Amino acid sequence: MLTSGGAAEAQEATLVLDANTGDILYAYQENDQLHPASLTKMMTLYMAFEALRKKRLKPDQALEVSPHAASQPPSKLKLKEGATIKTRDAILALITKSANDAAVVLAEAMADAESDFARAMTRKARKLGMADTVFRNASGLHEDGQVTTARDMARLAMALL
Repeated sequence: MLTSGGAAEAQEATLVLDANTGDILYAYQENDQLHPASLTKMMTLYMAFEALRKKRLKPDQALEVSPHAASQPPSKLKLKEGATIKTRDAILALITKSANDAAVVLAEAMADAESDFARAMTRKARKLGMADTVFRNASGLHEDGQVTTARDMARLAMALL
C-alpha cells in the first residue's frame, strides 16, 4: 500500500497479488502516482543485490561514509563522515532500520553520486516494466518528481523474490 499526504488528506493505493501466480487478488487506485517514501529502499536493495551478484560489490567490502551520507535525516544509523560500514551491514540497516544514511552509502558505492544512482534506479525500473516510476534519491526522502504506483511496486516486489 502506498500513501501520500497528511492524515486529513491521505491518499492510498493498494495492489495485492499472489506471488506464485502473479494473479491480482485486490486492487485499489493501483495506477495512481504517489510518493514512494521508504518503499524506494526496495529498489536500492534490488540494485545492491544485483551489484553483489555481478561482483561489483562484496559483502565484506568497507564502504566510506561521505559528508552527504552522514548528513541524512532520520531514520538513520548516525554514521559519521569518514567512517566505514560493510556492504552487508548497510544492507541489513536498510532492511531493519530503514536507515537513510546507509541507503546513500550504498548508492554512492554503486555510482559517482546519489543523483546518478537515482537515474540508474529509474532505468532499472523501466527494464523491470515499472513504467510509472521515477526515482530521485536512494532513501525515499521526499523529493519533487519522485513517484511510483502500487502496480509498479508490486512488479519490484516480484523481482526481489
